[in-house]
Amino acid sequence: MASILCSNSKARFVEDQDDPEEYMSSFCGTQMRWESLGILFTYWAFSASLTRDTDIHPVGQNVFTGRQMSRQFTNCVSKCIDICRKLGAPPNTLFVYVCFRHMLLESNVSGDAKLVAITTFLGLHCIPRTTPYEPSISSEIKRRLFACVYNIDKVVSSFTGRPPLLNARHVSTPLPLDIDDEVLLGDRARLLEVARTPEISDERHFYDNKLKSVTIMRARGMMAFIRNDILDISLGQIHGDVAASLR
Repeated sequence: MASILCSNSKARFVEDQDDPEEYMSSFCGTQMRWESLGILFTYWAFSASLTRDTDIHPVGQNVFTGRQMSRQFTNCVSKCIDICRKLGAPPNTLFVYVCFRHMLLESNVSGDAKLVAITTFLGLHCIPRTTPYEPSISSEIKRRLFACVYNIDKVVSSFTGRPPLLNARHVSTPLPLDIDDEVLLGDRARLLEVARTPEISDERHFYDNKLKSVTIMRARGMMAFIRNDILDISLGQIHGDVAASLR
């Protein structure tokens, strides 16, 4: 199994896919990658961290508390990331996502410059706004992933007082559309039909009067751009008239 995972992880991950089934199958089943396994470990780690310390989990001859299990799973995530790096495979959105989840597991208030570096290396911060926009599973995943990374960068900066690693001046990626996961993972014709409705746009949320996970993600993304302006004022220093020095 390890050999299969290594072989799959060495292959370039195809980013731009329109069909949800093809997209999911490209990193699941027989195409399972170390990034995929790392993502699974992050969910198991978060789940274990929510259990009470009095709950015990037998693993072989050993017994662990929920917190200990969470730490074990977090270590497994770290090893999956290390393997991906040692394999020398090109970075991809799956790798960015597992790094993002690992950062959240390690600390709620510690930034990760490597995460931002990989994010910008893949160009997730400068996805152009196209008109008309025809969403796909891959394009919306990229938008959603960047919104999460951008938001956590501002949260970390607010807690630590450090300058943010991502600035709105260098960001052109639109927020993800307020489209339900069921529609996004369903038939593409239905996805395009929903995307063409007047209520769906880059500026509208609470489509269909439903509070979805992506709705919260969009709201946090909007607040992150406002937070960016506040950080520019609170952390910035004005050194005279810049325009005058360029004349």
